[in-house]
Formats: sequence, C-alpha cells, structure tokens
Amino acid sequence: MEGKKIPSLARLPGQTQDPRARQLRAEIQKSTSEGDALFDERRIKTPEGEIDTDLLQIEAYATASFMIEEFWDHFKTRVQGLPAPIEPAARVNPIEEAKAFTQAYDDFLSPLQREYQLSLIERIKSKTPMTKEDTLMMRFMDAAFERMGKRGGIPFPSMKDLIAIFGRIAGITSGVYARDRGAVPDSELVMRLLTHPAARHTLSGMMTNSRALLNPIVSKLEGSDHPDLDNHSRAFKAEHFAIGTDSSGKEYIGLQPALVSWIRTQYEGMARKFEEEGTVPARALQCPVLYTGKFDEMYGWIAGEYAKFIRA
Repeated sequence: MEGKKIPSLARLPGQTQDPRARQLRAEIQKSTSEGDALFDERRIKTPEGEIDTDLLQIEAYATASFMIEEFWDHFKTRVQGLPAPIEPAARVNPIEEAKAFTQAYDDFLSPLQREYQLSLIERIKSKTPMTKEDTLMMRFMDAAFERMGKRGGIPFPSMKDLIAIFGRIAGITSGVYARDRGAVPDSELVMRLLTHPAARHTLSGMMTNSRALLNPIVSKLEGSDHPDLDNHSRAFKAEHFAIGTDSSGKEYIGLQPALVSWIRTQYEGMARKFEEEGTVPARALQCPVLYTGKFDEMYGWIAGEYAKFIRA
C-alpha cells in the first residue's frame, strides 16, 4: 500500500445503493412543518392503505439520523468535565488494553443514552407544544415499533458500532506496524496511523453497505462464524490489516489490499449470480450516522479519548 490508491470496501457490488432515506432526511430538513403537521407528512403506506415495509425502513433510517445528531449534541455537553471511564493503559498488551477501553466506553455510553431516552419521553409527555425534534423522535419510535416491536425490542441508534470497530483496529495497530516496519511505534505514531483520513474511511466505507454484506466482512475480520460487535472480548485479526503510505508519504493503518480485492471479487460473483437468477439484491441505505455529517466529529472524539488512554 505504498502511495497507491487506498483500498476501500465502500459500496460493494451485490447490493443496491438506495438513497431514499438520505433524500427523506433532506426533505424533512427543508420542511417548515411542526408537530402533528410534520407527523402527517409521513408516506409509509401504499395507495391501498397498507404499510410499505421498504418505506417504513426508509422512515426509520431517516428519522434515526436526527436522533443520532441530537444525542451527539446532548452527549458532548453531558460529558464535559467528567473523568475518563478507565485508567490509562500500561501499553504492555495493546489488544487486551483496547478491549478494556472499548468495554469501558460502551459502559460509559449506555447510561447516558438511557438518560437521553428518558428525557425524550418526558418531553413527549409534557403539555408543551410538540417541537420538530419531538415529532421526529415520535416518527422514529413509531417506525421502529412497526419494524421491530414484534421481536421484543426497539433498536436505539447509537455510536456503539463505531466505538467497537475503532477499538478493534486500535488494538492491533502496534502489532501490525511492528510486523510491517520492524519497529514498535510510540503512542504518537499510533495515533497518527489511526487518525489518518484513510483510517477513518475504512470505517465509513464499511458503513455504506447493507448489514447482509457487512456481517460476513466483520466475521472474516474476527475469524468467527458469527460476527458480534457487542462482544468486546473479541478482536480483529492482524493478518487482515497493513500499514500503508499515501501519495505524500504519510502512513496509515488500513485493510490488506489482497483482502479487499478478494471480498470485492466474491461480491461481484454474487452480483452476477443475482442477475442470472433474477434475485433482488439487498438494499443498502447506509448507516444513518453518515447522513448527519457528524461522522468525522464522532470519530475524532473517540480517537481523542484513545489518545489520552495510551499517552499517559
């Protein structure tokens, strides 16, 4: 990966990129409606009055992006002045230390997320007029309940996957650098590798894909049959990553080009098979975090927390 085009898993073949959730978010942003009027703008039913499951998913993704954006603003204010949830690393076993970091920040995030959810519920219960933000929360909850309620839970959009994937890559960065460059990097170099735009694009590129295509990739990186980003005892395999150099000579941590080529080849074959069989491919609405324009800011925050963790 020396000065060549940076390998990417963004927008893999074998799926249909569906921009409608992002477009719906843009329409809502432009809307001047408030309260009930905004709720009435929903378009999740067929002309026959039946709920269209595709439109329902689009509704859930679009409104989730607003909730993520509002929670992020709440979170930034809420954590100011709070102590770090974990003591600085000894830098003896980077993989295990990164696992502990990820678990600590997952545990740190969860009560703040619940606090935010309760505050939203209280706002809805109050007698005050519904704001645009309140109505969008109601639209999300309604769509999520229609999609997930019968399964016993409603997913709340959060930053947990971002923290999990960042932590797993952070944990192997020192080892990958030592393997590829023959020297153990200090904490400053580790952070330069992790905050290079190419490292951010590794994550954001993965998030452009449908869950149907992303899960096998996570499984491959974990070396497991059943991917689980919530299991912080797991790690990514260092063999799937490499140190690259961009056209200006700056180094970064990224996926092995051979792995990216292999995955793309597999999914190109799947796309051809779908076309031959007339199979409808999975739709990729992309992660709602990407609609918000806040991804780089969120990535920067977790990277900054990790920098404090390993620099002390």
